[in-house]
Amino acid sequence: MRMKGILQKKRRLIYSGANKFGDFKKLHQIVMMLWYGVEEVQSAYQRRFIIEHHNNEAFDCHISNLSFASNDLNLTKAHSFDKNQPKLLQQAGVNFYKDFGTQQYQITIAFTKDYFLSIDGKLVLVDSIHLLYEDNFRIVYTDANRIVDELLENEQINFRLLSYKTYSFKEGNIYIPKNNERVEGNQFMTDENGNSVLVVGKDAGFIFNSTPPDKDLYKKGE
Repeated sequence: MRMKGILQKKRRLIYSGANKFGDFKKLHQIVMMLWYGVEEVQSAYQRRFIIEHHNNEAFDCHISNLSFASNDLNLTKAHSFDKNQPKLLQQAGVNFYKDFGTQQYQITIAFTKDYFLSIDGKLVLVDSIHLLYEDNFRIVYTDANRIVDELLENEQINFRLLSYKTYSFKEGNIYIPKNNERVEGNQFMTDENGNSVLVVGKDAGFIFNSTPPDKDLYKKGE
């Protein structure tokens, strides 16, 4: 019955029947208990906090995808970021993660369309951007939501309005076909340095829905 319910999308959470976890039966509760301790989880519930799935995927219970958040913030996110982020995927995938070791967040932006950063008066094509934050879920959510809204409305980001500590980015590459070569769909090729690169043709309809955090950036913020 549980598997049938999952396939029919009637059950959105994964449960455990093990008694050793006490009152905690849902997988995200158990994950948070194992990482933060039972007292921290109990305290959160006493303050009417919930366990928030950053990407709104109830089956994704990685610790980097979970945070304690007030119920009102959870409802606000449900009616803003969770609804608008999928609409943006034709342009970019915006997500955020929390690193347990450093207790810092990152907002990551993976671009499907061409996006340029203005650095020292020069425009640089970027593949992805990573923004580092202190341990404050409300600020991280607010900035992630602002980024989604700004990209949807005018395809630009006003970084001056964001509260990140520092950032990193990965520069994008433009593949120039040779000898009337035609690139169709998605192809893996090798650049002049011997690195494998994914070349996306204009007709591919390819989108990036996420990019992982920059682990080195967490170290810079400590």
